[in-house]
Amino acid sequence: MDLGDDEKMVRRILLISILMLILIGITGCRSSKPVKETSPSVQTSSIPTNNNKGTSPSTQVPNNEEGTSPNTTFIVPNNAIPFFYLTEPVNSQDLKAFPAYWDLDKGAVELSAIPILESPDNSWYYNYSWDGGKNIFLLTDNPTSYSFPSSIYNCTALQTDDPFSIAIFRSDLNLIIMAGKQYIEIKHNNNLQKLDMSSEVPEGSQIDRTISLSSENNEIHAIVECNNTNNQYSLYEISCLDTSMNILSCKQIAKDLDINEAGSGTQMIKYGNSIYIGKQSGDIETIDLNTGISNNPSNLNKLISDFKNEYIKYTEYEVPPNFFSYHGYLFLEWFPAVIDSPQGDRNYNVGFLAALKDGKVQGLIQIYKNKATIIKDDTVVEQVDLSADMIPALELPK
Repeated sequence: MDLGDDEKMVRRILLISILMLILIGITGCRSSKPVKETSPSVQTSSIPTNNNKGTSPSTQVPNNEEGTSPNTTFIVPNNAIPFFYLTEPVNSQDLKAFPAYWDLDKGAVELSAIPILESPDNSWYYNYSWDGGKNIFLLTDNPTSYSFPSSIYNCTALQTDDPFSIAIFRSDLNLIIMAGKQYIEIKHNNNLQKLDMSSEVPEGSQIDRTISLSSENNEIHAIVECNNTNNQYSLYEISCLDTSMNILSCKQIAKDLDINEAGSGTQMIKYGNSIYIGKQSGDIETIDLNTGISNNPSNLNKLISDFKNEYIKYTEYEVPPNFFSYHGYLFLEWFPAVIDSPQGDRNYNVGFLAALKDGKVQGLIQIYKNKATIIKDDTVVEQVDLSADMIPALELPK
């Protein structure tokens, strides 16, 4: 049946209208803003600023409506490495410390926005002692300047006038053992015992600091750094009984160390059967505790030199590499005082923390300006935006 002209016109208009609607739909789909895709191997998160207005996506903070206090929610897995990071706003003395952990198996970092330590007048601590468990001991000349707003860790401030003091806590005996430039002290409840180490080293020598402190069975062992009137540096191990404080031995481990303690000095740690020394130049040296022989750990020095070549052109002053030891790992940390010109126009956070076991790198955190990159097996796993208030240091158990 033939269609009239009017009916044909109507059908043409309807067909054109349908085609236009289809085209509009297709065009709308194509022109909509695409979703930005992130590489599946890289996750992005952020370290919360110290105003506590935000939390990292990985922070375990429960809904307060459930009646659970956020102060007890940050849980560190057994195989993770706990640490805390510090913030101090520009032109402020408001120092805060926040807990975190590094999961080496996953190559990921978890952060908390809940401060475990605050100091409104920034009296800054001398040192701290922490075995990675619940108890953190702050060694300071002004214990009353700190507050501990969180129950995530049991933080205790201990009075000391020695900036080189180190301490350990024997939970089985409920006692604190502290050593510094002169004394080994044992604190048990209100009782205090002291051993004057300075009388045990050779005449003409003085103790600069205690490098390592350990307690096993009924014995205390302290490794100390000494210098003499000729400005020669040596290492001694002093051992005593923890009950009577009677001296068992004082033996020289190494002598004539090739170090310079002026300026920023050195950083030292006992790891395995060696003392690791971080020098102001950025170089690292080891001393064998049995032989006293010095060695050059090429794998560690390569980490330093590679980082220098990649990120560092000018520095304001020299900073020695630092070390931590925890759960069989050696941690190498270096935050040099980087500036962007010879005149020192700008200082910013640049550094890294490497986890090593059996001489091999198990994980790496690289920090450049306001970003941390988490690396595992030479692959970037996560990137973390950093607060501008962050102090260039990650504090691990020691």
